[in-house]
Amino acid sequence: MLYDCNLKIYNSLNVQSNFNFGIFLLFVLEGNVLISINGKRKLYEANDLILINDLDRYSIITEHNTLIASLYFSRPELDHLFHFEKRYCINTSNLDFSLLKSKIIKSISSYINKRNLEQRSFLEFSNEIAMILHTFRVADYNHFYFNYSEIMKDMINAINFMDENYKQKLCISKIARKILMNERRFSKEIKKFAGKKYQDLLKQLRLSHSTYDLIYTSKKLVHIATDNGFTNESGFIEAFKKIYKITPGKFRRQIKNDKHLAIHNRKTKLVKDLSKVSNIINKLVHGNLENVIMDINTKSVVKKPIVAPSFLMYITNVNTLTNHFQQSKLLALRRETGQFGLLFSHKIVNSMYLEKGERNKLIDQMFSFSLERQFEISFEIKFDSNKNDKNMIKKFEKFLIYLADCTYYYGNRNFKFYVDASIQEFMSISKIVHKYFKDTELILLLDKHNNYLASRMGHCINDSSVSYRMKYDTSFDKELTSIVNINPSLNILYQPKSPNKMDSLISIFNWSIQTDMKVIYIIDDSWLDSMIPSQTSALVIKEREQYANSQYQLLELLSMLMKLRGEVLFFNENVLITYYLYEFQILVMPNNKKSGIFHQRLNINQVNVEEIECRKRDLIIKSNQFAHQDEDTIYSNQSLNEVEIINNKDNLIVQFYSTADVIRHIYIKKKIN
Repeated sequence: MLYDCNLKIYNSLNVQSNFNFGIFLLFVLEGNVLISINGKRKLYEANDLILINDLDRYSIITEHNTLIASLYFSRPELDHLFHFEKRYCINTSNLDFSLLKSKIIKSISSYINKRNLEQRSFLEFSNEIAMILHTFRVADYNHFYFNYSEIMKDMINAINFMDENYKQKLCISKIARKILMNERRFSKEIKKFAGKKYQDLLKQLRLSHSTYDLIYTSKKLVHIATDNGFTNESGFIEAFKKIYKITPGKFRRQIKNDKHLAIHNRKTKLVKDLSKVSNIINKLVHGNLENVIMDINTKSVVKKPIVAPSFLMYITNVNTLTNHFQQSKLLALRRETGQFGLLFSHKIVNSMYLEKGERNKLIDQMFSFSLERQFEISFEIKFDSNKNDKNMIKKFEKFLIYLADCTYYYGNRNFKFYVDASIQEFMSISKIVHKYFKDTELILLLDKHNNYLASRMGHCINDSSVSYRMKYDTSFDKELTSIVNINPSLNILYQPKSPNKMDSLISIFNWSIQTDMKVIYIIDDSWLDSMIPSQTSALVIKEREQYANSQYQLLELLSMLMKLRGEVLFFNENVLITYYLYEFQILVMPNNKKSGIFHQRLNINQVNVEEIECRKRDLIIKSNQFAHQDEDTIYSNQSLNEVEIINNKDNLIVQFYSTADVIRHIYIKKKIN
């Protein structure tokens, strides 16, 4: 039996007996499957998920009309691609099977949609599944195998030793001595445990590693043979063909086009027509529906003001503010999202320290545009510790003089300086800045390396505030929450590394609502081109289209969040309701269960609104992935996009669907005739 390390869907699947190296997942789509694992037989039905663990013996028997999907992770894949670090066994007692099942359904849906492509990456469909398995892997084998007999523990240790040293010449006597057992008894026990002789087991291990090289590397066959313990190329080809009924070269060619049949027997057949599978997947998704009802009494709830986020455009390129086309994009972004500030990066600021920097026409043009359009202007200050401090301070003072001249022409303006420095450097910079700008605000920047300092200092130093910058992280941790509890006036800056970190932004926004903290998002100016669609978008090359989609999504999400106002009427991890005069805004987050669809019903009591009008806006995302709105079958049913509003006397009922991949914004207000 040869696993080609990809998702397969079978019309019937039959395996007499085999010993597993890695993790084998089976998902029954239709029919019944009789599976024996380590001698224990069980009949599985449709919608059942089966995990065959590492070093398990198993057999599979299916009926002719059965549909079953299989996904196999070999030991080399688990190590090299997903960093399992030679811990392959999964603790099934703690495994979240509902979450794993939802990911497999999603993978099958994606597999079907991309079925016609010439080449498809195995990782594209299976990365999230592997990450879930990684979370539940067994870290301590000694504890996990506590109830195993000593013989079984010895066999597991022997096989693991064989796997770690498969490239070497391994005779049976050497392995037997390793576990303090005589050769004859070891031969008997290994056959009893694995169901095959020692030489066959060793050959299976070596072929497993050679299969990985065939798929993921471009090595020649002779090198694959010698690298995986075979004496020569012909011996490797003969062993491969004898067991798998195909030559390694032909297998490598077929795997690229997904034409290789993983299991070779007459009773096993791959599905040719995937339309039936597609219908089953749609039913599984829609059948996994949960109803959630929430009653909200507007009179009894404790209201608090909404802390809406703001954002700064991080200027790293002078052309952003000097190119006419880029200027128009910047103004269009402000019309879309509202007022935002400009934060000049320390690289831009450092370039102004150069001699005669104030005379540079591009810099003059950049500042004239920023000041004329009344953007709030901030500077990131970061001195290079390797350079002469006195020389840097002199150049910094020249830059401040240039800013003072700008305020003469464009009126008195207050700048902000975000200083990334030690407290001593910060104090000296503050004195210099206040010589030229008395009312200018200076902010000391701290990061995760300064957690100890942030938790033990006040939120301001000599009337200057302190900010904490989160850079490239995916969410806020407990340590930061405890720091914020000590210093509630600490400003929070979040700077994502790439615009497709949608789940991170959502997580951080939820955290800010929960802790009443204002978060300032720092958005890179290099994303501006694709955040605002225009006629030139067609010129973007195909390789950047996916990235552009994620940047536009970032704009959509920021626009949603910045339009929130009024008081928080209700908040949990899935729903936020704000109220302002006769205006309700409902922000529905992706459900955290990530397994199917929620049907939610909000009963908002004690509300007296006669006639209402409603607008809704949906943003389809994928967690930390590029979005394809036409790709997922989950949203093919138009009814999932509908929002139903029932306006009874003193009671407003809002019904809608939420999934793991949609952010929904519902706007309800009193109708004015």
